Amino acid sequence: MSRRMIAGILSGLVVGLVVGGNAVAKEPANSKKTKAQAKQAEQAAAQQHAQQEQVLKEQAVLKEWAEKLNGTQWTVELKRRDGGSSQRDTLSFDGIRMLSEQLVKEGYGGSNCTFKIESDGTAIWETIQMKQGGDTVFWRGEIRGTQMSGMLSRQPAQGLPEDYSFNGTKLEVEPPVAAPAQQSSQHTSQQGVVRSD
Repeated sequence: MSRRMIAGILSGLVVGLVVGGNAVAKEPANSKKTKAQAKQAEQAAAQQHAQQEQVLKEQAVLKEWAEKLNGTQWTVELKRRDGGSSQRDTLSFDGIRMLSEQLVKEGYGGSNCTFKIESDGTAIWETIQMKQGGDTVFWRGEIRGTQMSGMLSRQPAQGLPEDYSFNGTKLEVEPPVAAPAQQSSQHTSQQGVVRSD
């Protein structure tokens, strides 16, 4: 073999080793990159799962309090924080929808509440009510058993805001008595068709 041929073979081997060595060296880098991407994807999936769990928990709390408050009425005494007059009001809940007897008379409608439960079991609710013309009322209440306390902030479209604190109790409301069913000579078949005997 000639020197040139041997030099060519050696040169080819050296190039092969360098290229092959680089390929081997690059493989762990790509492997590390893939592992990092997999870890990021795993963390993102865990975060998304946690967010979904939080949404489900909030929905469960909302449903629970909608059932607890549905049909309840609360008598509250509102006191102006600046020492002004106080007034009584009755708050009524229809599921998570709250109405203020006094504010309905002033043109405000009912509004849906959001709920949060504290570690001690206190339920905190909040809502915003508006009326035509831009006047807005912000409510925040805390429920502990049959007691309620909180604040009300009136924000008129024009003029100065008025802030109130309130305390109240749940009214015992008698459930409506169902009328006795009337007997009839009409019967319903299994298909839901009414027939007379």
